[in-house]
Amino acid sequence: MRTLGLDRATAEVVLAWRRAGVRCVLLKGPALTRWLYREDEIRGYADIDLLVPVTEVEAAEEVLKGLGFARDGIETIEGDWPRYSRNWVRKGDSINIDLHQTMAGVGVPPVMLWDALTEGLEQMTVAGVDVDVLAPPARALALALHTAKDGPRIAKARHDLGHAIDRLPPNLWIETVRFADRVGALGGLAAGLRLLVPSGVELADRLGLPAGAPLEIAIRSKGGAPALSLGIDWLVSSPGVRGKGRLVLRKIFPPASFVRAWSPLARRGRVGLVAAYAYRPLWVLWHAGPALWALARVRRQTRSDR
Repeated sequence: MRTLGLDRATAEVVLAWRRAGVRCVLLKGPALTRWLYREDEIRGYADIDLLVPVTEVEAAEEVLKGLGFARDGIETIEGDWPRYSRNWVRKGDSINIDLHQTMAGVGVPPVMLWDALTEGLEQMTVAGVDVDVLAPPARALALALHTAKDGPRIAKARHDLGHAIDRLPPNLWIETVRFADRVGALGGLAAGLRLLVPSGVELADRLGLPAGAPLEIAIRSKGGAPALSLGIDWLVSSPGVRGKGRLVLRKIFPPASFVRAWSPLARRGRVGLVAAYAYRPLWVLWHAGPALWALARVRRQTRSDR
């Protein structure tokens, strides 16, 4: 039932965007299940992943607001580390949409990535609506990048990629490498494949893929990114002392919408919100050490892989 509801919501959003002139591509969900799994195999999904051109994100979000969706509060810190997708939630039916404008592990700007990904699109019918999906090489790359980003903590991502390794023909992986090279994603492709031992490691070696990975992918692939590690990395690379100081303050004292999404205590009325704000600096201090250690470890590993 959950899958059927997600398919209906996918059709609803795609049609609404189409009327508003917003283009989109379905990245996962049925785009993967019908590709990698037999009809007698069950593979559900929990949300909807849609890619739109970066120039049309604002228009896409206005349409989502009109359909009853709201931005996830955990993403509302101004100037926080850049996310590759924005999570929108509709409370009435608990539908989650990941609105992508790019992907983790890609080395080209979002505009160039969109142009490359939308070459040779295929179509798939979802809840009676024709929806664009990626061509197979781009789909395989997107799956590997998703696994590199979330695979250490999400078993389903590793399971999907394992099916792709077992079931997709060798020549498709060669095409995937060519496509990954074109969009600067060889390191991300390699990192995703190498999470699967031994099949993914063996495939990565046969394809001649590098051992290293982009820093963010490397952080995530070492058992998942520790809390604050990505934010600290973004803080270090942000220009100006004042800008860094403002970001630190926003991380310690974020908007109330963030605190309510971050802490169940903050959702227990005004007193709970005040208590959560009081606890937040202690939480940041407690997690800063492990995050810094993880960043240093990954930076050393990245340098040694070069």
